[in-house]
Amino acid sequence: MNPVSIPAAASTPDLWMALLKSVAMLSLVLGILLAVLYLIRRFYGRYSGASDRGLIRMVATHHVAPKERIVLLDVLGEKILIGVTPQQINHLATISNGQEISIPQGEEKPKFFSNLLNNALRKQLRNVR
Repeated sequence: MNPVSIPAAASTPDLWMALLKSVAMLSLVLGILLAVLYLIRRFYGRYSGASDRGLIRMVATHHVAPKERIVLLDVLGEKILIGVTPQQINHLATISNGQEISIPQGEEKPKFFSNLLNNALRKQLRNVR
């Protein structure tokens, strides 16, 4: 038999085996990458001081513009209000421990997506009847 005239069916198992090896190696690399990312995330939080038990804790933040926000910090029981921009950080106010903060109860914001979904369901129910 001439080695040049190998039937196409004889070469397909090699193709499937190569594809299987490629998929296995890709899965292995992605698994290692996910494990390393998980470990980085786990240890970063532990050693960066990003915990609620620290001396400085962020209580609230409010975005004023795309890159500007107001942040309320709790530093050793004292509340500090700061303004943060890309260029600088400004001290806006200090609230001592003895001062009471009253938070006004505002109206609940309308939920756009749930209202849109409810209206679509109502229209669909009307069309079914």
